[in-house]
Amino acid sequence: MVRVIQISDTHLSPSKQHFDANWAPLARWIAQHKPDLVIHTGDVTVDAADQETDAAYCATQLASLGVPVVAVPGNHDVGEVGNPHQPVNGERLDRFRRHFGDDRWLRDVDGWRLIGLNSMIFGGGPEEAQQTEWLEAAMADAAGRRLAWFTHRPLFIELPTEADTGYWSVKPEPRRALLDLLQRYQVEIVASGHLHRWHEIRLNGTHYIWGPAARLSGR
Repeated sequence: MVRVIQISDTHLSPSKQHFDANWAPLARWIAQHKPDLVIHTGDVTVDAADQETDAAYCATQLASLGVPVVAVPGNHDVGEVGNPHQPVNGERLDRFRRHFGDDRWLRDVDGWRLIGLNSMIFGGGPEEAQQTEWLEAAMADAAGRRLAWFTHRPLFIELPTEADTGYWSVKPEPRRALLDLLQRYQVEIVASGHLHRWHEIRLNGTHYIWGPAARLSGR
């Protein structure tokens, strides 16, 4: 059996070390569980959106786990659509890709197709359109594998039909398009981070999981 571990919101930095004490116990816990794959659902860094040193430092920390790791970007990593101070753009996305690999990816493991999505570009122009086209092709080509998505921002907080929640979840317009794809291809799991707390619900055949921020107290 393949073992996959989701971690999220580590917020590491070589200069702003507020959360560094969380890393060593998390790394030990991962080593004890011997996963085949670790998936980081974003905010790996404190400020790789602006700091090359944060990106380089955090990439080294992930590599030190000694197991395969993939990540999707969070707002601290690449900025976000509509943010006047750190808008997601080509420079920020290039920095993430140089240090952490593709900002969208898929892995086929044990009858599943695991798909990582860049939720920081939802509602954001040509990059989003390219990702949506890629996503639909990845699901159409899954050859019977069960589907799971991994994003930083959750699609919604309470209900799929809820209004704009601002910073906390995907905006209603891109959410509707994503939910249409999710239902059409019967996505079974959507795992996200961002909210710094654990939560899960099952709705219309999909298991929604919020991964908590990595910290000493566990959940």
